[in-house]
Amino acid sequence: MFEVVYGTKGMRNLEQLTKTQIKVDARLDLKVGVKKILEASSRCYLGEMERTETEVRVSGRVVTRVIYIDETDSFNSEERHDNFSERLILKDGVNASSLSPVAHVIDTRLVDNSNPSAVEVQNIVDVTLLGLVASEIKFVTDLSGDVECKRDRVAVTTFGDMINTRFEVEEVVDIDRACVGILGSDVSASLRDIVVGEGKITLKGVVSANIVGVRSGESTHIYNDVVEFDFSKTITSKIIGLEDMVTGTLMVSNVGVRIENKERVQLVLTAELAFIGHTVVSENLDIVADAFSFTNLLNFGQMDVSGVNVLPQVNTLVDVEGNLTLGEKSPYITKIMSVGASKINSINLVPANDKVTVEGVLQTQIVYECEEKIVHTHLAAVPFSTVVKIDGCSTKHTMQAYASVQFCKVKARRGRELLVDARVSLNLSVSSAVTSVLTSDVVVGDAKITEEGAIMIYTVAQAETLWDVAKRISCRTSEIVAQNPHVEGGLKAGDKLFVYRQQVVNF
Repeated sequence: MFEVVYGTKGMRNLEQLTKTQIKVDARLDLKVGVKKILEASSRCYLGEMERTETEVRVSGRVVTRVIYIDETDSFNSEERHDNFSERLILKDGVNASSLSPVAHVIDTRLVDNSNPSAVEVQNIVDVTLLGLVASEIKFVTDLSGDVECKRDRVAVTTFGDMINTRFEVEEVVDIDRACVGILGSDVSASLRDIVVGEGKITLKGVVSANIVGVRSGESTHIYNDVVEFDFSKTITSKIIGLEDMVTGTLMVSNVGVRIENKERVQLVLTAELAFIGHTVVSENLDIVADAFSFTNLLNFGQMDVSGVNVLPQVNTLVDVEGNLTLGEKSPYITKIMSVGASKINSINLVPANDKVTVEGVLQTQIVYECEEKIVHTHLAAVPFSTVVKIDGCSTKHTMQAYASVQFCKVKARRGRELLVDARVSLNLSVSSAVTSVLTSDVVVGDAKITEEGAIMIYTVAQAETLWDVAKRISCRTSEIVAQNPHVEGGLKAGDKLFVYRQQVVNF
């Protein structure tokens, strides 16, 4: 007789549980009449999340900004905050131990700007719900009794807890002394490194702000300036171990901008950043890989356990350059006034061996002045492609990317030609599914038919191991070695093994 000892292991896989798009309309009642709309842009900030057994309610707000020329030929801007709440239904049977929503504006368009006192804007917000779906596996860790076991150690990797934290950064920067007002600011944050320590992680990155301001002088006009500053933030958490891997993305969840006119004109930029990530935990499981009984046949049940192979997150910067030519009917450009509302409109990832090709489209709003001193706008789209080296990557890997525009600059040349120079921050997460085979149960079968004879002479076959021989002739590996000391260094094909079965022979 023998006893089966079982072990259990909790597993979690990161999955996209649901995805939806919602429409958020904004009506901006302007203080003065509009002569011309220069730019309409929006950004999305997530708020609270409420969860029940069957659904998740995600709330947030969309900030819509319109920059325009008013009736007095002055540059002006207005912002409106619109709250939204979306109900996401969870599929039956989903056991998500941790949830995290991600939302961003994918489209902003003017619906009607014919009314001089109001502008209507339609925003499309993409909402994705990520979750750690939990499961439990049961496997055989040991057999006791009249059996011989072959044990093994299997590394199983699974996702640990999700990390969802927010923190504030602030920086004071010098700006143009002639600046008399801020029309808007597009702020992005990108990760450069994630350093893991015992019970903590340190996030290192850069905050970039594209400031659209008004400058006074011989004439009042708008302009844009890019300011950047580094940050380092240490987050303590009991769920983080020294051997864990941490991956995730950084998003801007709130922005504040103000001008201080002291001895020199300064801009105070405050931003609330949200880090959404998760740990990746690897654990060694001691299992019974094979076994045999000396009295009965054993029937093994096996199962495939899906784990995950996660490569270290890659944080990189991509330079985007493009030459654009406006249509023949477009006016000649004399001056670029501002560049704003820059974003990555689409992105595609093509993995290969030890590298990934990143393809995307940079979209930006350009305000320029023509020869007739008239202000025009142009929505530019610049496709780009770059290759990022990732050791260990292959076509079997699944990839996720978070992209943000750090800065975008535009120069005019030769009348209708534009030269776009931008920098895009990419955070690439690379993973692949791996399968481990574990013994799930053992069932005792029929009694073995014993072979006659107290002594057996066994000839080792090609590629046979000591374990293979022991299982074949139902003899402990230790007994085979004790009776055949010459095999301690290993077996080779053709070796003769003499095994005394310790049977009683009657004459």
